[in-house]
Amino acid sequence: MYWVSDGSLTSTALGRRALIGCMYAAVATGVTYGFSMYSSALKEQFCFSQQQLANLNTIQFSLGPFSPLFGAFARRCGVKGTLLLGGLWVSSAQIVFYLVATQRIHAGDPAKVLLGISMLQYMGIQLISSCAFSTPIMHFQRQRGMAAALVKSFVGLAGAVVSQLYVLLFGVPGAEPEALNCILLWASVSLSCCVFASVIVPSTPDESAREPRTMLRYLHTHLLVLTGVGTAVALAPYGPVHRGLVPVLLAMALAPLGIALAPCWDRQRALREGDEAPLPTVSYTTLQMLRTPDAWLLCGVGSVVIGGGNMLSTNFGQIVQACGASEAFVPTVVTLFSTGNLLGRLVATIVSDRVLAFRGRPRPWIAAAIAALMGSAQLVLLLAGLCAAGSVGQAALLALGSVCAGIAFGSMWPHLVVLASELFGSSHLAANYLFFDGGCGAVGTLLLANLLPTFFYSRAATDDDEGGSGAGSGPDLTNRTCAGSSSTCLGAQCFLPTHSIIAGLCLLAVVASAVIARRSAGLYRQIKRNADLIARAAVGAREGATSAVVGGGGASGVLVPGATEGSKPTLSLQYGATSAAAMTQPLLLGAVAHAPPPPPLSKPPLSAPPSPAPPSAYAGVRSATSASFSPRHSREPSLDWHAIPEVD
Repeated sequence: MYWVSDGSLTSTALGRRALIGCMYAAVATGVTYGFSMYSSALKEQFCFSQQQLANLNTIQFSLGPFSPLFGAFARRCGVKGTLLLGGLWVSSAQIVFYLVATQRIHAGDPAKVLLGISMLQYMGIQLISSCAFSTPIMHFQRQRGMAAALVKSFVGLAGAVVSQLYVLLFGVPGAEPEALNCILLWASVSLSCCVFASVIVPSTPDESAREPRTMLRYLHTHLLVLTGVGTAVALAPYGPVHRGLVPVLLAMALAPLGIALAPCWDRQRALREGDEAPLPTVSYTTLQMLRTPDAWLLCGVGSVVIGGGNMLSTNFGQIVQACGASEAFVPTVVTLFSTGNLLGRLVATIVSDRVLAFRGRPRPWIAAAIAALMGSAQLVLLLAGLCAAGSVGQAALLALGSVCAGIAFGSMWPHLVVLASELFGSSHLAANYLFFDGGCGAVGTLLLANLLPTFFYSRAATDDDEGGSGAGSGPDLTNRTCAGSSSTCLGAQCFLPTHSIIAGLCLLAVVASAVIARRSAGLYRQIKRNADLIARAAVGAREGATSAVVGGGGASGVLVPGATEGSKPTLSLQYGATSAAAMTQPLLLGAVAHAPPPPPLSKPPLSAPPSPAPPSAYAGVRSATSASFSPRHSREPSLDWHAIPEVD
């Protein structure tokens, strides 16, 4: 059970440290979004085909279905140890990748060796993900949407900041070997962020700690401004203005570090009624979750959106090249995609909270909107390939498509965390979420970011080699820079089928999201009723009322100050004329925490045997000792009416 706050001032130190530490640890999980910065250099260095190049940033996701194992390991190893190990693992893999890529370490088959290193890197990323994305949810149960958005937003921020920092230090990346220095830059950033996180993130949540609403709002506003600065940096022409804006972007990205240790954030007011997300009412293990159609439908939606985003982050260099645009535009679209990624992760859950969840409406409707936006972005990029090469209109479409795709891609990730928590409970969130994180990444990335684009890209390049010019207004030629390598495809035909197919799959994802929303409508009404029960109880207590009706539907509750635990009020439930006052549990006001179960009480005598009450009459009430949930039959809790109830 979670205690309701009465507005007192208590410490928020552990929550602050957990959130800020996980935000920076999440930066290390964004290393794959910087692949386009040095992909052309890798292709030139080893004369890789497009298939070999795409494998380096996509095949690693095939390990995704094993992600719950990393969650189980993290549970045994602890948060601090897992974050430190993950940071060392990822940075070591990146350093070895750099040494092989620059041929300082000679490999007999560079394509296979680099692929193996990238798969090892992915294991380290999943170790970090197992803690970085689930730990804040444990510290911010009632504001999990905002917490998940802030942590996930830093993944998108990482791509923008590191890309522009590289341009500031080394210049615009091209096909020269110097572009591989971006790998070393990522290695240093990943290690620094994870070491910092392992030091400040608490090992376990403090059950008496507060959820600092003021800090969350400040961070949300700060990151919105940071998104605008990142967009300005991406669009600024290279020169003095750009060189002046990049340090501003970097300083703003580091600003939240001070919040982790600043004591002034300890004194913050409590949440008000309606400011928090409703608490989940169900609890599924991973195996139970996998028996539900909702899990597979959600996995399908996530696979389409994530696969569409990873297709772009992997192939932006080749997409810009195929359109006939300047290679200097590659960092621009990468940064725009990353800032859109940041904006989606930051804003989308707030929108779904306010518009859907807080009003008892199914949150999966937001997944339908996200899939529709990704499909629209793919169509915009398709049109960019049909425009005249190097035209202003083409540049505008590339920029618009990159931003929209980034917003959709970023919006999906925090919603996977929140939807997993709401649809399947928080008790097994680390393992359940990693199923979606790894499963969606594996299916979407392998099919939509690897096999699909490389098939059509290679076929279009082969057609050009045989003398065909292909469709589109781009240059009707190919460029073979390495003997025996695949041709470089130029023209709209290179990615037109890929964009079209992903757009069509996004339409199916919209339908799947609608099905989940319809199926979960009752669950979200139940979650809302539970939140209202607690909120009304808190309001009645703060107003000093002797009793306050807090029930809903056929049930009602009465706050009785001083009935037990000295002066602490209790919550007594009634149904019709039958009193359940004997089955009361203290409703402590003042903090948000888990309540220890009370000592067993003997069954009190009743003047008349109570008449059976339907389970719906006790919406929002859960048995402290024997409440159970049967996912095979219903989303309603099954109760032992002779046990002591507590508010959920």
